[in-house]
Amino acid sequence: MKKLLLAAILCFICSACSAGNNSDAEKGKIEQFTEQVGKEAAEGIKKPINKARKIDELAKERVGKMEQAEDQERQ
Repeated sequence: MKKLLLAAILCFICSACSAGNNSDAEKGKIEQFTEQVGKEAAEGIKKPINKARKIDELAKERVGKMEQAEDQERQ
């Protein structure tokens, strides 16, 4: 009887240790998913900002060309 009880306790302890390893694996998966979602969110934010910067550069370039044309007409 004691051997059976000891074997049951040993099995319980071993299964508890292996369950801890699964939670670490799940935690790693959760961290990977969180990192991926964060990168996607950052890209989603950066795209409109980069487009706005390009439009601003084009606008400044056009204004510069218009000013050059005005200066040439005055001369």
